[in-house]
Amino acid sequence: MQIFNRILSVMGCFFPYALAGISAPFIFKYAPTPLDGGHWAGGLFVFAQVWALYLVFSHDYKFPVKLFFVLTFPLNTLFWAWRFFNTIPINEVRFLGMSGGAWHGMLTGLYLIGGVALIVSEVIASKVKLISTT
Repeated sequence: MQIFNRILSVMGCFFPYALAGISAPFIFKYAPTPLDGGHWAGGLFVFAQVWALYLVFSHDYKFPVKLFFVLTFPLNTLFWAWRFFNTIPINEVRFLGMSGGAWHGMLTGLYLIGGVALIVSEVIASKVKLISTT
């Protein structure tokens, strides 16, 4: 039963982060315009970063994971804030010397790496808690 509770705990911590990635395809499918979809999806991805920062500092995560999210948060927030006020399609713009598509691809990759890092870190943190309390 402890393993089941641990899995539920890990998934409960991961779900708010994963919500952005799960929701994005549906947001873009049902949004009135791609720009509106980008605003909603971007907001969720910024929320995912805030949630990740909360987890890494409130749970016992290793320093490299903390550093990863501390470095990716400003990139993510800067990009989505810039996109919020920019009406040009993402594939037609450049930001800090990179195309919008390259930024999107890089941030998607960082989001996926972050998801794996959160799951692994939460499993390790919950395992440590179980060992120290039994």
